[in-house]
Amino acid sequence: AGLSGNAVIRLIGDSLPAVKRIAAETSAYYVAAFEVPAQERNGSTERVEVSVAREGVAVRAQPTLVMPTIAVRGAKDDSVKVRDMLTVSKVFRDLPLRAAAYTSRASQDGRLRVVCVFEPSDESMRLTDAAIAMFDDKGTSRAQWTGRGSDLKATPVVVPLNAPSPGTYRLRVAAKDATGAGGTVDQDIKVDPPKKGAVSLGALLLGTQTPAGFTPRLQFVSERVAIAAVEIYGAQKTAKVDAVFELAASETGPAAAVRPGTIQALRDDLQMASIMFPVGPMPPGDVVVRAVVSVDGQPIDARPMRTLRKVQR
Repeated sequence: AGLSGNAVIRLIGDSLPAVKRIAAETSAYYVAAFEVPAQERNGSTERVEVSVAREGVAVRAQPTLVMPTIAVRGAKDDSVKVRDMLTVSKVFRDLPLRAAAYTSRASQDGRLRVVCVFEPSDESMRLTDAAIAMFDDKGTSRAQWTGRGSDLKATPVVVPLNAPSPGTYRLRVAAKDATGAGGTVDQDIKVDPPKKGAVSLGALLLGTQTPAGFTPRLQFVSERVAIAAVEIYGAQKTAKVDAVFELAASETGPAAAVRPGTIQALRDDLQMASIMFPVGPMPPGDVVVRAVVSVDGQPIDARPMRTLRKVQR
């Protein structure tokens, strides 16, 4: 707030309204860029003024900007490798990325895996190098992946990692594009294997149907349909498992639509609840998808949910 004149939001009492405000006010943004001639990259501090023509818009901006002494974007820098970007505390922002991670036992061998999905925020950017690492609370890497070339052709990139021992980990994704710009994104993920003798649910996944099968999506653009899916662990063969999926404007808001899901048995100890619904006619914006699973008529307390975001390009 001191640097940019931004608002101060104090979390006192019920923090939900404040958090909703933050989510709403940061749900969309514009990026303004300008070229700095090489002779002006001298480390000087310049004044910044930002204004917009639209009424009713509050503009927050830093009052000054330091002209970098080296080119940050557009000049390839081979001195910093993606694997080096994993192990430092610095956050690299020249290549904007988005990512999500979740645990899954849907593989053929039934082992618990951490699935990481990531992509550049700008679809015109093409990744050339990427790496992923999971760090425990002592900063030790417990799982890693490195990809190049054909590994990065798909959008988004989907990477399964062997899950380490139970615990909470910091997962970092690092990537570079063809210009040499690098970016990182961090996310905390909890590895918690299903408990024997109890019914539990995995994360809610969002994706679409492609010739290769179900493909995760971090946001939707021109897809005709979306698929929501939840893994169900530990239900007995003789148990009657049902699932409904709700579409709502917010996580706690009333359901605007409720549709029954389809239950598919993948293994003796694993079932999948899923639903396919059209997103082509939907206007750009956010919709919360919630899953309600019942076993023998008794709803499970867990309510997996995820925000489906549709954007216009």
